[in-house]
Amino acid sequence: LRIKLKFRKTKLPKELPVQKNRFDDKKNLKTKSHTVNEQLASSPDLMMVNEIYRLKKTGFNMFDSIQNKASNKAYLFVLDFHFVMEEKSSAVNNFNFTSPKYHHHHQDSSSANQPAAGSRSFENFKRCIYKLLRKFQNAKFLLIILCISATSQSMAINGLVPNSITTLESRFQLNSSQSGLFSSVYDIAVLVVLLPVCHFGDKGHKGKWLSMGMFVMAFGSLICTLPHFISEPYEYTEGEQFEICRKNDSTTSLFNVKSDEILNKNAQPYFFYILLLGQVLHGIGAAPLYTLGVAYLDENVSQKMSPVYLGIYFAFATLGPALGFIIGGMLLNVNGDIDKITLDQISIKPDHPSWYGAWWIGFLITGMLSFLVSFPLSLFDKEFNDAQKHKNTRVNEANQHSIGSAAATLHFTGQIKDLPKLCLVLLKNFTYLLLVLRDVINSFLMNAFITFMPKIFQNAFSITAGSIVVPVGVFGNILGGYVIKWRKLRCRQTILLCTILEGIGTVLTFSFLIKCYRINLAGIDSAYNQSSLHGILQMCNEECGCSNIYNPVCDEALGVTYFSACYAGCQYEGKAENASFSERKIWQSCSCTVGYENNTAASSVVQGACLQSCTVMYLFFVCFAFQIFVIFLSAMPSQQSMLRCVTFEQRTLALGLDYIFVRALGL
Repeated sequence: LRIKLKFRKTKLPKELPVQKNRFDDKKNLKTKSHTVNEQLASSPDLMMVNEIYRLKKTGFNMFDSIQNKASNKAYLFVLDFHFVMEEKSSAVNNFNFTSPKYHHHHQDSSSANQPAAGSRSFENFKRCIYKLLRKFQNAKFLLIILCISATSQSMAINGLVPNSITTLESRFQLNSSQSGLFSSVYDIAVLVVLLPVCHFGDKGHKGKWLSMGMFVMAFGSLICTLPHFISEPYEYTEGEQFEICRKNDSTTSLFNVKSDEILNKNAQPYFFYILLLGQVLHGIGAAPLYTLGVAYLDENVSQKMSPVYLGIYFAFATLGPALGFIIGGMLLNVNGDIDKITLDQISIKPDHPSWYGAWWIGFLITGMLSFLVSFPLSLFDKEFNDAQKHKNTRVNEANQHSIGSAAATLHFTGQIKDLPKLCLVLLKNFTYLLLVLRDVINSFLMNAFITFMPKIFQNAFSITAGSIVVPVGVFGNILGGYVIKWRKLRCRQTILLCTILEGIGTVLTFSFLIKCYRINLAGIDSAYNQSSLHGILQMCNEECGCSNIYNPVCDEALGVTYFSACYAGCQYEGKAENASFSERKIWQSCSCTVGYENNTAASSVVQGACLQSCTVMYLFFVCFAFQIFVIFLSAMPSQQSMLRCVTFEQRTLALGLDYIFVRALGL
């Protein structure tokens, strides 16, 4: 038996550490040995110890012989072996005991417990997958997945939805109230679920919460496409264009042409409720994205790199709406029933009023993206290797800038009843409260920009604003994070930087006083040909039955812009000519133009308002671009200040509460 012990003593230390000096007190050795012996006898996993205990009971005084020969290390080694093997009991199969009784029992148990070949293959496969996934357990790969998630969400909500409203209204007979509810129900869903998601998700596995959110987002996008697949093909009306004028013709007027046959007879009211359900799921799924997602990324990177990572994250969120409008616009030029009818059955073009675009393909794309990123998000660890170190440094900084009170260090308990108290603690933090107020005001201004800026640019400068806002916004978000990293700004310094940038942005607001000359609109800024009457309705177009849809055309001979081709009295559509960037349509025989009576080329107009030379336009562009740049540049310092002015445990709830105030008051 002593030889066996010595043999095992040389094998075990390779895998199992030996605890030394467990019983240094030789006086109490026998008492402790007896107590431990009883415990060893009840261990079903260690047959060697049972064999030793059996020999002791039969009269072999192992303990006395060990003590007499001063071989306590061997005895203590057996005891230590037992305590270690309780945690790694499977390692006992590595030892071949020579006792006939035990050897027979060991062979039976090992053959009974030996896994099948298929089970071993599956275990090996899981082990390989686990090793592969461990290589991606880092903040960089997490950033990539979150960027795709943010792009997919913003592309669907801020790009595809507003771009598809007009198509949905005509396809499913939605009125303005229904289309408005379809756009706003997303924010309602976010406001309802945001605080519970932040409260419970902060103590849970943020990666799995984000994964569930993106899966719900994917399901919502697929639900939005469902009305297309369950409805009948759209019925087209092959009529004349609405813009032209045909006097004494009942088909001229928009109100005469736009009859019931233009509307889809197969549209049903429940299509609207399906679309609402999809938007509600969008809101529920997106709730963790800019709260738990920000906190998850922030806690797994160093304090120095946090603004850089978050800056890139929000830059992709800014890029999403632009992609949504671009992709959505391209898809609207594709026939909406391309999966149901052949191209030979389509006899109209995308510029026809009855055209039905493929709005649903965009939601399929965002649904697939959301589903694909939901899987890797669930495989991330709850905390990365250096998360605890980052947490300690963040807590120290937060305590320096939080409002000093005993309640300020209150932690989440996981109970919903503590949520009002935690929100009240945050609202008592004066620094946090002012940062929330800043975000609300900025959101109010940005929503005004988004709503009216396209009209200002189109009417005052005849260009679109998206070409300026998107690249400047992306660059501003990224640069804002790098400035904090480069200067190693603390919380107080970051707030000061944010204040300076906001002041610069306020001064640049006066650039909106810069404007070019107004468009020379016939009937408003100048009189119609040979008429002293003001107003767009004149004798030359009063029998045309024109609509009030603004679709400007230009009389290039005089530089006069007409409200539409119908109000210019145009009766025929000519061949398109190549403009500088796109095709422009031509209308001929326009009765309100100068050359109509002489039947000259001057009686024709072209699509779009008349362009005017404006030297101050470039000054306005520079000021406006710099203002947008400053606004996005201050976004990351503001967010970093909000993350640092509260305790580590309050970050997620602070972001959620800020998001609620912005959505409720900044719209």
